[in-house]
Amino acid sequence: MKRLILILFSLTILNAGSVKPLTNKNFNSVINSNKPVLVKFWASWCRPCQILEPRFEDVAKEYKGKIIFAKVNVDANVDIANRYYIRQLPTIVLFYKGQEIDRLTGLPDRVYLREWANKILDYLKKQRAN
Repeated sequence: MKRLILILFSLTILNAGSVKPLTNKNFNSVINSNKPVLVKFWASWCRPCQILEPRFEDVAKEYKGKIIFAKVNVDANVDIANRYYIRQLPTIVLFYKGQEIDRLTGLPDRVYLREWANKILDYLKKQRAN
């Protein structure tokens, strides 16, 4: 029985999404990371948000360990959405050490998300070199 529980637990961790759900409780601790954080603001009723979900998840898997990918459900976390003036969905906000650096609204494809992630990493690499 213990072995079965361990196997199921391991499978759950391996299959866990690469995108971290954020709420009022963990939002500040995540965006204050020393790694860049891309936060997708979304809602369940938003069709473009639903289309973006697998794209965002795929790119998150590719950049795991380099960039933190997270998401905020605006209906469940209205105060966070209001604090960052989220008026259009989906919106992706780049945070670095707690500060908003850039934002993207609309429905980017995987290629654009990868290019944006690479630009972020290149920029931070140059900043650390100086």
